[in-house]
Amino acid sequence: MWRKETFSPRFFSFAAGLVVAFLIAILTSTASPGLAIGVADNNAFKTSDKRGEVAAKHLGFNLIRIFLWYHPGQTVLTPVQKQNLALALANQPRSSRLLVCVVGKPYQTGNVWTSPKGIRTPAERGDYTRLLVDMTRTFPAIKDVSIWNEPNYPLFWADRQDAAERYAALLAASYDTLHPRGVRVYGFELHPWRQPVDWVLRVGAWMRETHRHRPLFDYVATHPYPHTNSEVPWTRHRQPGVIGMGDVQRLRSLLRKAFSRTAQKRYPIAYTETGWTTAGFAAYAVTPRVQATRMVQALELAYCQRGVHAFVSFLLWDSSDYWQTGLIFPDRTTHKPAYAAYKAAVARIHARRVRCSMFPRSVL
Repeated sequence: MWRKETFSPRFFSFAAGLVVAFLIAILTSTASPGLAIGVADNNAFKTSDKRGEVAAKHLGFNLIRIFLWYHPGQTVLTPVQKQNLALALANQPRSSRLLVCVVGKPYQTGNVWTSPKGIRTPAERGDYTRLLVDMTRTFPAIKDVSIWNEPNYPLFWADRQDAAERYAALLAASYDTLHPRGVRVYGFELHPWRQPVDWVLRVGAWMRETHRHRPLFDYVATHPYPHTNSEVPWTRHRQPGVIGMGDVQRLRSLLRKAFSRTAQKRYPIAYTETGWTTAGFAAYAVTPRVQATRMVQALELAYCQRGVHAFVSFLLWDSSDYWQTGLIFPDRTTHKPAYAAYKAAVARIHARRVRCSMFPRSVL
């Protein structure tokens, strides 16, 4: 005989508990539980000074990014470069990774900058990739390599003729050189408002036009610096040529469009350089207290964003000029307010205790 089912208060209590537990899990979970957290700073790690290593370990960093300055025609490491890389590997915290960005160096004389022209010919690509081989053969512990820095910015790639296509060819040659050696390749290192959309689309078009059957990169690297000092990290920009942290969904859509019908099927994102400066240009400078707030917000936002695998701030300790995005003052000893706040945020991330519900869903 059919009998009407009834639910006891105990069942309702149990079911309600499951719902609450599920909601808590959703609201506090993250799309990037393995987020790598670190800092980009040559002066703190390519040195015999151990204060960089001590601070990075204290802060809980597990990714250190440095520049290796490439000179036109160079195919092997110089003795000074070997020494610097050995120091950087020795100075990084245990269980951390060293990300080496191999790029030409801009030089400043007075108010005038002399920029590297970029890699423009097959011969130059061959020289560059031979240097990559020499570096990873000499230092097999280096398993993360970034191909150039901000090539969409004339400061780092001065020859703009077919620059995106020439960079795509360099990225392809570098990937083919490094991947058989078990090295992860970071592509783009995009400046966030120097035509990043056009640049990515042109690289994808190059893949289709050349009928390339292999990927170009393991990670999409970008530098989501704030466009103004007043914006919060989750700001969504109306300007189509600006891509910040709050524009991550637009970045994902851009990557899908750019690399449709290509061998590039995955687009993991790495924020490999960003920060808030406490000195310098009025349009970008903030107070040390605001810097502390923004750095924590940005780090926790990165943790909560789906498909973001790394967050790297620029500078451990401030430079003596207007570029002061570090966590330590230029004396390399005195902590800025951001230091303790950032350390606490890193600890929350390692413990998976970040409330992702504090951010709008549109930026996750």
